[in-house]
Amino acid sequence: MLVRRTTVVTILTALVSLYAAFAVAEDAAPAAAPAAGAAAAPPVQLPPWMTPDVLKAAVAMNMTDEQKPKFNQAVGDYVTAHFAMIQKVTKAGAPNLDMTIRSKDGALVRQMDDEVHKILTPEQLPAYDNYKKALHSALTPH
Repeated sequence: MLVRRTTVVTILTALVSLYAAFAVAEDAAPAAAPAAGAAAAPPVQLPPWMTPDVLKAAVAMNMTDEQKPKFNQAVGDYVTAHFAMIQKVTKAGAPNLDMTIRSKDGALVRQMDDEVHKILTPEQLPAYDNYKKALHSALTPH
């Protein structure tokens, strides 16, 4: 599954914005009951790695509007490289496939960390660590 970087960044930006809007709405007064006979909106098909835990962890970082696109770009680059690396390693038939993927993914995560540490404040980094754990869990087949 090859995912274009711009697609990933666009999805991340939209989802973080939507999740933040929903979190604000949940804190507001209880929603009015839907109008009788109103059709429910069809569910949005999210990428398998965009779990509620990943979205909550992203919102918990309390990023500024200036930080969000930079962060989304860094994570989008990582996710794109992650899937491309898995395809390449699998196609090459590398021995010890799981270990090779973990090793190469570790290098990609360190690259993402380097970029994200330039974007976030020291106070936001613990929340980023939680985000990274949630993202890793979502990307790892269970």
